[in-house]
Amino acid sequence: MRGVPVTVLRPGFIMGDTETGACNTEDYMAKLIKGCIQLKSYPDLPNQRKEFAPVNVVARAVIGICSNPDNFNRAYHLVPPYQRSLETKSLF
Repeated sequence: MRGVPVTVLRPGFIMGDTETGACNTEDYMAKLIKGCIQLKSYPDLPNQRKEFAPVNVVARAVIGICSNPDNFNRAYHLVPPYQRSLETKSLF
């Protein structure tokens, strides 16, 4: 290590804003959902969970974490609690 502070942020799938619904319609999850709707089919992925995180929540967390030097040299997982993640089958 050369003395450069690093903070690792690992968000889940960043989704739409909780207030406006604005989102990136060109990202993986948006295209997957759109494709499944168009095909009227979805992948059977048993026991797979997806951690969705609203963009405004992730943005606030990034600002809060990165604004505090006590958080340097740590890693943060910006995902909902396991109970709030979705099993893929439930999503579709």
